[in-house]
Amino acid sequence: MVELLVRLAADSPRHFLKLKMNWIDIITVVASVVELYVFGFLEVQSDSMALMRLLRLMKLAKILRIMRVVRLFHQLRVLVTSLVATIGALTWSIIFLATVQAIAAIFMTQLNYDYLQDETQDPAVQTEVHEYFGRWTRSMLTMHQITLAPAAWGYIGRVLIFKVSPLYATFFVAFGWGVTFAVVNVISAIFLKQTLAAAAGDGEVAIMERMAKKRKDVEKLRDIFKEGDRDGSGSVDWHEFRNMIKNPRVRAWLGILELDVTDMATVFNLLDDGDGQIEFEEFISGVMKCRGAARGVEVVALIADFRRIQAQVHELRKAT
Repeated sequence: MVELLVRLAADSPRHFLKLKMNWIDIITVVASVVELYVFGFLEVQSDSMALMRLLRLMKLAKILRIMRVVRLFHQLRVLVTSLVATIGALTWSIIFLATVQAIAAIFMTQLNYDYLQDETQDPAVQTEVHEYFGRWTRSMLTMHQITLAPAAWGYIGRVLIFKVSPLYATFFVAFGWGVTFAVVNVISAIFLKQTLAAAAGDGEVAIMERMAKKRKDVEKLRDIFKEGDRDGSGSVDWHEFRNMIKNPRVRAWLGILELDVTDMATVFNLLDDGDGQIEFEEFISGVMKCRGAARGVEVVALIADFRRIQAQVHELRKAT
């Protein structure tokens, strides 16, 4: 509790409450205060109360904070973040699908009512139809099953199509294409979009992914460098570098890193510090700097260097 008060004092309450993980701390502190002081003052036996057991479980939410600092829980953090981000879409998806299913259930219940009341029909078939569409609640359950399990309509639909009326094929085909296929896939695409957006919008996740990618790139470059260093000296000269770049696999990988190695001599001179040998650190730093198109900072730095050189040349001309 003291820790929470100190953090509130150090940061503005408005900013503090914006962070979702801080609400976990608030819930934990409130649960502890209620258990220790409120129920303790009232002399309530907490062991026999479901509410107190719930409060104790809520305190376990503190464990969720570990996900912010432990790399092992990176994928779990992405999963939780994505689930939280899709709560809105999930709610509206459930409402929309439930509405569509309710309308379809009412339609099918009314459509089968006369058939179920007809005493001239086969009782065995009527029993089957009643099992799926005898009441609105049964029809609702059937439509829910057909919506989320596309193969489920096979037996249900065939009973109505082949034993009641072929016109039912129109309904099942329309519902299958319109709801089971189109609507459900659109909802899945929305979930996927929001999941990717949530993962990309999480700064810590983005940093961890970038660091992981950089580590993989460095390890791959290390393998390339070791393969090029034929004599095991820890550096590559021009001949080793040329043979290394001629390898199609190496050229393809450097191409993935957006490093153009068409002019091998130019690339070697860019990576070399002037001693005719490229060490591993030079190779890594050079490739990382040369990859991709020129960035804005690099262009500005080149312009600044050019202006300084131009000023020095101008001063030399004045001196002469």
